[in-house]
Amino acid sequence: SELIDLTSRTETEVIAPSMVQSLGQHRLSVNTHFYDLEIVEAATLKADGRRVEVQRDKIVETSGAETSTNILFQADVKTRVVPFPELAAGDRTLIVTRTVQKRAALAGGTARALTFPPTLRIEEAKITVDAPRDVKLHVTDRALTHTREDRGERTLVQWIIPRQTYAADEASAVSTADWAPMLGFSTFE
Repeated sequence: SELIDLTSRTETEVIAPSMVQSLGQHRLSVNTHFYDLEIVEAATLKADGRRVEVQRDKIVETSGAETSTNILFQADVKTRVVPFPELAAGDRTLIVTRTVQKRAALAGGTARALTFPPTLRIEEAKITVDAPRDVKLHVTDRALTHTREDRGERTLVQWIIPRQTYAADEASAVSTADWAPMLGFSTFE
């Protein structure tokens, strides 16, 4: 199949009061022509152990067509803004999403590439690709390693990205896509 279903779980720790405003809302953009996006879970995880759920009626959806410069190219792009209630330093935000691809962007296959620059402050990331065994899956990575396991009619490829030391972007630097740890997979020849 040429279509990908993606489930993503992201926890972000607010390590300083100055980060509350920038991390207090999460923006999720999706092209609705190609994908359906479901917000499975969203909550503020308080330092004292409480969980404060994001109220569904507080999630706002905007359209790329709202700006005149995007009307032709972004008409199908929708952005959901998820506000995290009662967020303070020491808390974490949690968001779990499921993206279901409705149609292929290019005929003949599918591909995905992810880059992990040191500005992300990753504590640990786990990426698993679960594909039918008969799909010819091409895999590449840089500064990472992967495992591949056949399980009956399925093939699982998994990367575990360990803790990264934070480094700020440098002015006029080469794009992180050219040098940072990355992984990619494709069904194209």
